Amino acid sequence: MKQTSQIGAKRWPVLFLAASLLLLLIAMGSAQSLRAQEGDEPTPAPDGGAGVFVTSSQEDLEKLPPALRESLVKVSSFGAADSYEIGESTKVASRSMVLPGDQVTFTIVVRNSGDTDSPLITVTDELPNELSYVDHEFAIPDGGLQSGGGVSGNVVTWEGNLAAGGSVEITVVAEVKNSVAADTQVTNVAQISAGDKSAAPETTIMVVDEVSMPFVHLPMVVYGEKPLTPDIISITSSRPNSQNRWTVSWNGAGAASFELQEAHNPNFTNSKTFAVGPEASKSFDYAPSTSNVYYYRARSTAGGGVAGNWSQTVKVVGGYRDDFTDPASGWTIRRTSHLDEVKAWYEFPPNYTWHILQVNDRWDLGLTSPLMEAPSVPYAIELEVKSVHPGWQKGLGLVFASDKVSDTCPKDTNTTDGWYKHKDCFNEFYEFMLVEGADKKNLQVQRVHEVVWLGSGSGGIPVHRKVAKNWYIEKISGVSWDDYNRMRVVVRQNEIEFWAGRSDGELKLQLTIDENMYSGNPYFGTIATTQEYSNTTARYEYFEVMPLGN
Repeated sequence: MKQTSQIGAKRWPVLFLAASLLLLLIAMGSAQSLRAQEGDEPTPAPDGGAGVFVTSSQEDLEKLPPALRESLVKVSSFGAADSYEIGESTKVASRSMVLPGDQVTFTIVVRNSGDTDSPLITVTDELPNELSYVDHEFAIPDGGLQSGGGVSGNVVTWEGNLAAGGSVEITVVAEVKNSVAADTQVTNVAQISAGDKSAAPETTIMVVDEVSMPFVHLPMVVYGEKPLTPDIISITSSRPNSQNRWTVSWNGAGAASFELQEAHNPNFTNSKTFAVGPEASKSFDYAPSTSNVYYYRARSTAGGGVAGNWSQTVKVVGGYRDDFTDPASGWTIRRTSHLDEVKAWYEFPPNYTWHILQVNDRWDLGLTSPLMEAPSVPYAIELEVKSVHPGWQKGLGLVFASDKVSDTCPKDTNTTDGWYKHKDCFNEFYEFMLVEGADKKNLQVQRVHEVVWLGSGSGGIPVHRKVAKNWYIEKISGVSWDDYNRMRVVVRQNEIEFWAGRSDGELKLQLTIDENMYSGNPYFGTIATTQEYSNTTARYEYFEVMPLGN
C-alpha cells in the first residue's frame, strides 16, 4: 500500500506537465497561424531538440498566462542538461601514519569525466590546524588550461578549465606540527566547484607516537615495538666541486626504500622531502645563490606510510652569489668606526643593481657582510667594484677567512659601545684592498688578528686593525683608476692568490702568499676605508664565492 500511494502521488506532476504542454501547443499553434496569415513563417524547433520549443519572438512568450510561461521555462530545459562532471575527482595522502614533525604529500586529481568542457573550476585545499604548509606544485593540465592559483598561509588554491575527459594533478606538501598528540586523526578536505556542481574529496592520516609492526613467531602473530623498517646507520656528503655539484649518500640495514630531506636550517622547517626509492644516494646541482647552506637527513621507509627514524644531519656549504637584486639578502654593516658617517645600502637604478658601502669622513672604516659561509677550502671569491669618487689613499675591497662568535653581529645595536667595541664577528681575517694613489692603484693585503677600539682621538682610524702581517705592492698593472675592476682571491689550505684586473680586461695574478692562518674561518665581506681625504664610495656589482676542485 505504501509503495502504491507513492507511485500514485508521482503521477500528478506528470499529468500537470502533459496538460501544460497541450495548452502550450494550442497557444503556440494559434499564435503561429496568426503570424502566418500576416506573412511570417514560425521558427522551427532545431533538429534533435526533443523537448525544446522555440518561440518566434519574445512577444509570444510574454502573451502567455504566467502559469503557462513558467511551465514553458521548465519544459524548455529538458534537453539542455550540463554534461561536464567533476564528481570523480580524488584526493590521497602519501602516508597513512605519521609522527609529529613528519611531512606528508597530498595529491588531488581533478577530473572532468563528462562529455563537454567545464566552466571555471576552483579548487581550495585549506590545511587543518594540525598541519603546516611546506610546498605545492601544479601539474600542467591534461586537456585544459590553468588560469590562476597560489598559496596564502595554509590555503592552496587552483583555478582553470578542463576539457571533456581532462584532468589536473595538484600536490600539497605539509608538515605535522610537533604539538599534535598521538592517536589524532587529521582529515584534509579539498573543496572543488564548477558552475553549480561541487565535490569534496578527502583523506585522513593518523598521528602516532611510535611505529610498531606485526612480527611473526610461528604459529602465532604478536604485535610488538619492533620498527617496521631499519634505522639509517649513517649519512655523508661529498664536498661540492667547481660546478657546485655534490652527492649525499647513506646506508641502511636492508631497507627497501628511503626518504631524503633537505632544508636551509638544521631544524628542517620549510624542508623538501625526496622519495628516492631503493637508491642510497642523490646528487644535487644548484646554481650559486644567497641561500648556499644545505642540511640533509635520511630515513628508511616501507609500505603503508611507515618510516624509520631520521638519521643524523649532514651540512653542505655550496656556492654563493649575490647580484644585489634582493635588499633582504643580508649585506649590512658589521664593523664601523662612525655610525653617522659610514653607510651601506642596496641601490636599484635602471638596468643595474648595486651594493654601496660609503665612508664619508676622514680616518674611518666600514665593513659589511651577509654572515653567510664560504665553502671549505679550496674556494675562490670574485667581485666587481668601482670607486665612485677616486682619491688619495681611499681603499676598497673585500675581507675573508673571518670568524663569527655570535649568531647576530653585532648583538648590541642600541649603544655606541655595542657597535664600536664588540667581539661578535670579524675579529681576525684577511683583507684585500685596492688603495688609490696619485693616478694609480696600489694593492694592500693584511692579516688582521684583532680589532680594537682606540677612540676618535687616536690620531688614525679609531677602529684599529691589529695587523700581524702586511703585503703592499705599489702601482699594480692592468687595473682601472676610475672604472670597474674585478678582484679575485683563490683560497687554499696553505696558500692564497690575489688577482686583479679591469672588468673588461684580463685578470692578472698580482700576489701569492704561502700561508693561510685562518683556513677554518668561513665568513667574508666588503671593506672601505679613508685616510687623509674623505668619502670612499665603493659600488659593488656582484659578489661570488665558489668551491674549487681539490
